[in-house]
Amino acid sequence: MLYGLPVSGNGRTIAKMNNVIIDLLCFYEIVKNKDGYDVMNLKHYDYDFNVIGGASYFFENAFNDDEEKSNQIHSIINSHWRIKIYKYGDHFISKIVAKIFTGIKNYLASQNLKDIAIY
Repeated sequence: MLYGLPVSGNGRTIAKMNNVIIDLLCFYEIVKNKDGYDVMNLKHYDYDFNVIGGASYFFENAFNDDEEKSNQIHSIINSHWRIKIYKYGDHFISKIVAKIFTGIKNYLASQNLKDIAIY
């Protein structure tokens, strides 16, 4: 059910978010690596996000190819994109943030802290 309308059909769902701002707060400790250099060891993170540029959704084969019903539901969903972002956006963003965190964590663990920071 979407907005009280029973939606049926098989196919992919495409969600597109434009101009997403992510605030990522990383908690860390400074440790010695195997070579005796100080490196940052990221422990965990917290984040928040805001979608500035809107979002759009497309349900492939919505209503089993009934084009009129499909156009109606897409119009409703896409005109109320903020509600969908509030309800489901974190499902998408959390996976992206986890990959970003892992990349930053791996990079910082491989860098001598004196080469990348003043501390």
